[in-house]
Amino acid sequence: MPISRSITLLCLAQLVCVICGFSFLAMRMRGDGYPGEPIIFQISSFGVYHWSHLALFLRRAGLFLLVAPVTWMILALISERRGGFILPFGLWMILGVILPCGILATYFYYGFYSCYAVPN
Repeated sequence: MPISRSITLLCLAQLVCVICGFSFLAMRMRGDGYPGEPIIFQISSFGVYHWSHLALFLRRAGLFLLVAPVTWMILALISERRGGFILPFGLWMILGVILPCGILATYFYYGFYSCYAVPN
């Protein structure tokens, strides 16, 4: 299998990870009452719950993360053609595996912890 094909398939997997993470975060926040205040946690007497700022950013502008896999693909292809553009080609492939894992972990973390409590 040519290396260009593996870069393209890895980029496609990264794009799928970003879209799935965005959809997961959207469903979890809708379930908790987005776009208003978190309605599930208003019963608590511990404090007032608010949306996390990064969770709101990921929900509103999270699809801009689609730029990261495309940028990675372009830089990895340039590195393959030129024999080490900025980083060696092997490191680009390792980054290509780490990138979607980091993006998915971020989406899952803020999917489950999208609210924080402010004590009364």
